Amino acid sequence: MLIEIVQENPSAIDSLYFIKTTQMKIRINPALISASKLKLLTSIAFGVLIGFQGFSLEPLAVDIKNPGFESSINKGEPIDWLSNGNARVVSDVQKDINKAKNGSHWLSLGPQAKAAQVIDIQSANDAYDRLFVSFAASSIQDSRTNEIRLQVALYESEPKKGWMNGNCVSKVQISDLSNDNRADPNSYVDAYAVLKLGKGFSLNERKTCWLVIENVDKPNSGSAPVTIDNVEVNLAGPPPDQSGLPNILIVFQDDMGYGDASYQNPESRIQTVHLDKLASQGMRLTDAHSAATICGPSRVGLLTGTLPDKLGVHGNFVQGGKGRLGPPTMPEDTPTLATLCRDAGYDTAVIGKWGIPSNWDMRVRDGETRELTAKNVAEVVDFSKPVQNAEMFGFDYRYIYDESRPFLVGETAPYEDNPRPFGWHENGFAVRDILAHSMEELHASYLRAITDRAVRYIQVKAGLRRSDDNQFRIKDQESPFYIHYLTHAPHLPLVPADQFKGMSKAGIYGDFVVNIDYSLGRLMQVLDDCGMSNNTLLVFSSDNGPEHHAYARIQETGHRSMGQLRGLKRDLYEGGHRVPTVVRWPRMIKANSNSDAMVSMTDWYATVAAITGQRPDPSTGLDSVNLMPVLTDKAKQVRKLLLQDSAVGANHRAIRSGPWVYIDAPSGEMNRNRETDWFRAELGVQDAEGNELYNLEDDPRQSQNRILSDPEQARRLKELLEKTWQPGVRSTPPFNH
Repeated sequence: MLIEIVQENPSAIDSLYFIKTTQMKIRINPALISASKLKLLTSIAFGVLIGFQGFSLEPLAVDIKNPGFESSINKGEPIDWLSNGNARVVSDVQKDINKAKNGSHWLSLGPQAKAAQVIDIQSANDAYDRLFVSFAASSIQDSRTNEIRLQVALYESEPKKGWMNGNCVSKVQISDLSNDNRADPNSYVDAYAVLKLGKGFSLNERKTCWLVIENVDKPNSGSAPVTIDNVEVNLAGPPPDQSGLPNILIVFQDDMGYGDASYQNPESRIQTVHLDKLASQGMRLTDAHSAATICGPSRVGLLTGTLPDKLGVHGNFVQGGKGRLGPPTMPEDTPTLATLCRDAGYDTAVIGKWGIPSNWDMRVRDGETRELTAKNVAEVVDFSKPVQNAEMFGFDYRYIYDESRPFLVGETAPYEDNPRPFGWHENGFAVRDILAHSMEELHASYLRAITDRAVRYIQVKAGLRRSDDNQFRIKDQESPFYIHYLTHAPHLPLVPADQFKGMSKAGIYGDFVVNIDYSLGRLMQVLDDCGMSNNTLLVFSSDNGPEHHAYARIQETGHRSMGQLRGLKRDLYEGGHRVPTVVRWPRMIKANSNSDAMVSMTDWYATVAAITGQRPDPSTGLDSVNLMPVLTDKAKQVRKLLLQDSAVGANHRAIRSGPWVYIDAPSGEMNRNRETDWFRAELGVQDAEGNELYNLEDDPRQSQNRILSDPEQARRLKELLEKTWQPGVRSTPPFNH
């Protein structure tokens, strides 16, 4: 249903300022219609109101049988705005501000300019206590030197008196609104404000209000207008009940090292202010490890609670060398965190880098070998067919990117031979052309895109925002959610958004980490705004250690991505898999706490099972143990041993028991990382023939190989490794919660 309101007769204000004919659309979701009646009275004058008052507007009244409303201003329709020196309509002629679409107009707010709209609200539902306002905003201003700030406010006042003579009901200030790419002013960011109406603001009586958007930036040499478009308004009730099962949000980074987080590395050249805040609000797990030392297998271990090698996953690619365009490496219907949550009544979503091969519909016949490149991929793969991936493992909503290296169907091609096809998919269908953009172009806008999606999903679950056509596949508005949020950063290529360039002292890599940190801050903020923080289990971690360029970064900037540890991504040394990990759940976990318990990312399977009151089959989650005793400070340790999978080749594995680490490989370092001579000299590395044995209590940097001096310890760990590293064999006790 669509109701269009058109103000036919503009009201004159004076000889200089006047309101022209405007249009506004109010969208009604038929699924939300109930006996409750909302009377929305809207005058569609949206003008700049600076230094003048005394004009009269007659609101238009519409009765809507709907407990809430969503209005969309300027959804592709032309709008004429009242104009003065600081605010103006942006059209296709003014390309210096924005490249306008055909027939579209935007509002451009200069420093200290204001725009306002009259909205009169009346509802029989007393539960509504918040007004949610969202819009697209953009500015070409450099936020590194000039903070961009908008204020959204609601004033109660009759139209003829103007908002300046009204009572301010609520106001919220929004900052950090610069777009990702200052060279492209067409790049918008999602902005929103949640205005609390307060106990004295009863909707049983008609309320005449002004919704005011103001650019509170002070004029200076670096000031630039802020462009606003697609304003949406929604009336919302109180936050969802937070007394039941927690929401779960896992925030998983790609190649972020143990020393990249400033909360645990005082010498870090990167300031992770939002992650530091999260650490102060939750528990820091200082001895936490990824399930493997490379991307895909690490994600498999996180999802399943089982070492990837035990599931037959030995690398990032489909078995048989078919690359990532093929069936998933995990067996179909493998139990995962998502299936646990789904069985407990959760709505589930995966947003970001899936990292596990997808099941594409191939045009190539069985046994046929064809080289796949970015130019001929459409001849080999049928993109009109839905791609199968995360829905096979319990996820209702899927907004992911799929990255596929060039390959020969039936034979792996060299890594650098061709550009990689790259695409985004929503619920199985491409949302961006898989061939239209380079990997670098898509990576550059990727963090903003996935964070926008996660923010909107949470807002929909909180009842603040409506979802057209149930875009997010939500089954129960009142149920908790599980979001599996996975970034691609700071993985190569290093492409931080423009606004973060130069924000660290660790080069472009550090800037990318700051970009990650900002995205985390947005997720934390939306949980606060939605009233969901107290009962949300938020886990922040990484899939493995930093990439091989970390050595050069030490010499160039003095920043150590692995901290004081030895090893990088792919390595079995601690720096390859010990990862920054913070857990926050205010309802259950003490703030600003710390634990040195031995933890694996595989442990979240048993932990979520315990939280949701389930006892999975003992043949699942083979390497998972419940962390709740550690998180609630009831136990110092819950693990006796930890198996470490490199997933980069046969016979590259390790086992940890107490402080002792046994590396069952020719070396804990992989050749691609090329551990430098100066780094080895700095550590004072002493080599010994055969496998490696270290005592982390005495030698946390793993420089003294004790394989020859402690042969009995090596033998014990070797036997334990062989016993527990078998398909179907548990390395942890059966589930007993």
